[in-house]
Amino acid sequence: MLNSIAQNIEQEYQANIDRFSGSVIIAQLELLLTYSERFYQRQFITRRIASHELLTRLEDVLTGYFNSGALAKQGLPSVTYIAETLHISPGYLSGLLRSLTVKAPSSICMIN
Repeated sequence: MLNSIAQNIEQEYQANIDRFSGSVIIAQLELLLTYSERFYQRQFITRRIASHELLTRLEDVLTGYFNSGALAKQGLPSVTYIAETLHISPGYLSGLLRSLTVKAPSSICMIN
């Protein structure tokens, strides 16, 4: 599917240029990006059990952070700190929390 979109873009680029060429190429690129976003979001749906396990670990990290007195010394934990503690990327953590809560991590309890 993605290969056929890339082929469509290449064919359009190689064909005689007309006033619609740019629009057609942009439409194909938008389609490619839409499929990419779809595949990215599906990982959160298909990994629900793993996501819930990760949320349990997230809760443990936050509880440990708050119980350790780090809040008074360092302030709210950053997304980067929590992601590193969970051994995941900050982007993945943000995407996971957005997919489950429809909010960015910084609006829930953390700052970037």
